[in-house]
Amino acid sequence: GWNIWGASMSRVNLNQGANTLTFKKGLNFAEIDALDVFLDE
Repeated sequence: GWNIWGASMSRVNLNQGANTLTFKKGLNFAEIDALDVFLDE
């Protein structure tokens, strides 16, 4: 149901400049309300 939610984390390597992230659905649909990007030094 709509009352089930959670957070997910994934590490990705980004190149300097513009990058494109593509999100695809698996077995179920997802609604992404926010996306945070952090520099991992």
